[in-house]
Amino acid sequence: MPSSPPRAASNGGDNSYHTFDIERFLADQQQYHPGFGKVQSPAEAGATAEARMMAELRTFEKQFGSSDRPSSS
Repeated sequence: MPSSPPRAASNGGDNSYHTFDIERFLADQQQYHPGFGKVQSPAEAGATAEARMMAELRTFEKQFGSSDRPSSS
């Protein structure tokens, strides 16, 4: 039995791919689509990225206790 060809979203087709893309975009509040949302200077973007990285490192150290180990020097 031949299957029907995929239909375009504008013709009432499956919108799940579009919904997934939109939900994925909205899930990360730090991510902005080019041309939309907050515009950051390169210095602001760098500071934001560094702050996010430091927060992730602190979380990692809490979880794995890497700061309790003696240094290898």
